Amino acid sequence: MRKRVQIALALLLVVIAGVIAWQVLREREPVYQGKTLDAWLQEYVAAEYQSPVTEETAATRGAATAIRRMGTNALPFLVQMVRAKDSPFKRFVTVVARNQSLIRVHLRTDKEIHNMAVVGFYVLGPIGRDAVPVLVELLNDHDPDVRLSAAGCLGNIGPDATVAVPALLSFLNDTNRIVRFAITVDLGRIHMDAELVVPILITNLTKSNAILPTTINVLGKFGQQAKPASLALLQFLNDENEYVRVEATNALLQIDPEAAAKAGVK
Repeated sequence: MRKRVQIALALLLVVIAGVIAWQVLREREPVYQGKTLDAWLQEYVAAEYQSPVTEETAATRGAATAIRRMGTNALPFLVQMVRAKDSPFKRFVTVVARNQSLIRVHLRTDKEIHNMAVVGFYVLGPIGRDAVPVLVELLNDHDPDVRLSAAGCLGNIGPDATVAVPALLSFLNDTNRIVRFAITVDLGRIHMDAELVVPILITNLTKSNAILPTTINVLGKFGQQAKPASLALLQFLNDENEYVRVEATNALLQIDPEAAAKAGVK
């Protein structure tokens, strides 16, 4: 019993400290229609989980409109979210908090906060261009989750994040498959500097590439700018992997319709 009380008191102190710190942050946080950026982000994420991501619901439209109305005022707060890092003590307290029922409290992990930031930049799109320089800097952060989150934000900004392409390319040969997948997708979203991106993606058109369908898909996004990939793509039209076949077929139609026609692709 005494131990449970001690745990509860410790959690209470952490919650109080968190509330004070969060209140300081909220003083600078933009507000729209009486709700903070954080509240609108939560609403957007909650709505996404309730419906297919391809279906824009009234809830996501409303939250997206609010976040876009905040515009560039939201950027400092979103960047701060990308930088979030849990201390060992906070990780411990978070685990304890989620495994007890004495005090109802939800402490967000740094990964959850990072995800909210990526969502924020997804909603803002090109409005987030002013944050590109600092996000590029964060690609060098020692925390891998911060680096991956920064890359995701840059991808969501789109073509206006073109200056980030050289830095992102350095991650394409990362030993972590999840990192390679995420960076490849982000490069496709930025969709710029084909002369730099396409040659490297072509070198990854190998059977040993665990994210081969994604690599092919992103090459297709570059259209005729990826024409040097045509010959390599032909070998995957009859691949035993269905996903590889489908992506190779679609990409070849986008990149080189003439070569696709000769290969019998319709």
